[in-house]
Amino acid sequence: MSKYSLSYKEDELSYLNISIVDDHEICDTFNEHKVKVQVHGGGDLIGFGSSDPKSLEYFNEAERTTYNGKVLAIIRRNISNEDIVVNIASNNIDEMNIVLEGKK
Repeated sequence: MSKYSLSYKEDELSYLNISIVDDHEICDTFNEHKVKVQVHGGGDLIGFGSSDPKSLEYFNEAERTTYNGKVLAIIRRNISNEDIVVNIASNNIDEMNIVLEGKK
């Protein structure tokens, strides 16, 4: 699990660039991967997408297909001071949790 600190302003946005990489940390630009993002605690997923100009997926859904190995999730802090836990999952890839720390 990775932890990051943010300022604590309500409605603050965090942009999470998510890349699917191989064992050598090289981005997998040749394959499409379905990526699912879930947000728990003091934040909400307000946008999720790729730069694919032909995608028919909606930006407000929690699952997207990578484009050139990447997707972007936009998280908005809500009025609580709770930590934001972002769960990232994809087929055949280890699940990952990122914590955006709340106000202590």
